Amino acid sequence: DDLDCDTVPDGTDNCPAVANPGQIDFDTDGIGDACDTDGCTDDLDCDTVPDATDNCPATANFDQADSDTDGIGDLCDTGGCLDDLDCDTVLDAADAFPDDPAASVDSDQDGFPDDWNPGKSEADTTTGLILDVFPTDPDETSDTDGDGWGDNGDCCPFNKPIHIVGGGDHWLSLQWVYDNALGSFGTMQVQAFYTYGPLVLDQDKEITIQGGFDCGFTNNSGAPTIIESLLIDSLSGPVTVENLVIQ
Repeated sequence: DDLDCDTVPDGTDNCPAVANPGQIDFDTDGIGDACDTDGCTDDLDCDTVPDATDNCPATANFDQADSDTDGIGDLCDTGGCLDDLDCDTVLDAADAFPDDPAASVDSDQDGFPDDWNPGKSEADTTTGLILDVFPTDPDETSDTDGDGWGDNGDCCPFNKPIHIVGGGDHWLSLQWVYDNALGSFGTMQVQAFYTYGPLVLDQDKEITIQGGFDCGFTNNSGAPTIIESLLIDSLSGPVTVENLVIQ
């Protein structure tokens, strides 16, 4: 019952005519290595992974590593993304987010991407990236109230006061804000604007100009007329008011 005298009965011996006491069958094809004349017949590269499921069937790839997850193992992936871990076409050395295919550029190096890669969106990020609302300012990232001022430098980061930034047309916006303020209170956050015509605040409303910036108010044409009150709130920072005529 044991033709090859290897202590394994012929009925269960994977090499009944050749001694194979350890019953080693490297390619797990049912034929012991000692008599398997075709070698690793179902495992061409003899890496213990059957050819049918081996991502490198002709190259031993024991751990089946496949960095770019393209189904071809790293050891035989000649056209893969071995220098581009996230396969976003931007090489790792130049990729600000080498392990996330959704983004690659971070101009201010604050850890938040400038924009999504072509064809990508927030839904494609694999590391929870959030776009930088201020991609060239390393001190600002988000703008919760959508007012154009970063949360870190915004005295009202969760509210949306009107910001007057400068230029010949903005005094009209200041007048409009005052005229359309709800109730008896209006809030404006101002940075260096100039009046190019009379600014008349003659309604029964109270205006607060909030600072945190150096604000220069210059009377270039006509004298702004303020009836009622103008409140200067400097709790959030110094405010400089120059050449403002009140009458």
